[in-house]
Amino acid sequence: MLARPRARRPALVHLTQVTSHRALVQPVAAAAALCRAAGVPLWVDAAQALGHVDTACGADAIYATSRKWLTGPRGVGVAGVAERWWDRLTVSASDLTASARPADASPMWLMEAGEASVASWIGLCTAVREYVEAGPAWVWRRLEQVGRQTRETLADLPGWAVVDPAGAGSAITALRATNGQDIAATRARLLDEHGILTTAAAATRAPREMTSPCSGSARTSTAPPRTSPGSARACSPSASYVGRQTTVRSGIPSGCS
Repeated sequence: MLARPRARRPALVHLTQVTSHRALVQPVAAAAALCRAAGVPLWVDAAQALGHVDTACGADAIYATSRKWLTGPRGVGVAGVAERWWDRLTVSASDLTASARPADASPMWLMEAGEASVASWIGLCTAVREYVEAGPAWVWRRLEQVGRQTRETLADLPGWAVVDPAGAGSAITALRATNGQDIAATRARLLDEHGILTTAAAATRAPREMTSPCSGSARTSTAPPRTSPGSARACSPSASYVGRQTTVRSGIPSGCS
């Protein structure tokens, strides 16, 4: 696709760095290098990646949410566009808003919400600070270890098949129901009998891959606390089932999942 004559190349390439329905981690740094060589911008959805894996990839645009692996508040996130694309970035704004833009501000300034939740901003900044203090590399390694351990442990679980290899590099573990289990009923039973909070999603989460409702996947992810092993921060386990894939998260502060 990127090798086509310039007139036939795509306007941009968009990748989801870490998928939510199974343990797939896309090689976004390699993709960014290919796109840069072809003169095609790369946009990265890092919603499941930020706080989970290394997101420094050289993308031209990247965006993520606060509430997932950073375990920050809902309703706030981050977005960035590389400076080399600012002159081609068009942001719709009223004349009043545009006139208030500082002279040295990027076009991204116009995307900030004028009536934003300052408390949410503070919550996101707090989550980022705790993540940095814990050590991102430590967090990535720990999440990878937990994902591997979970996939290895569940490999022989009767009635379920682990979708991805043990060394997939993600804390998410995908399980496929092999005996026609009712995922919604399984979710309810896990919550009622074991206090495990899960979610059930249809194949529409990944329609080109989860093509059949009866064979849709269930994902299992386990995340450590944002803080270091010696922290006294109180954490409570939670879990989530996604479609026919199961996800179990542990060590996430209560109320932040």
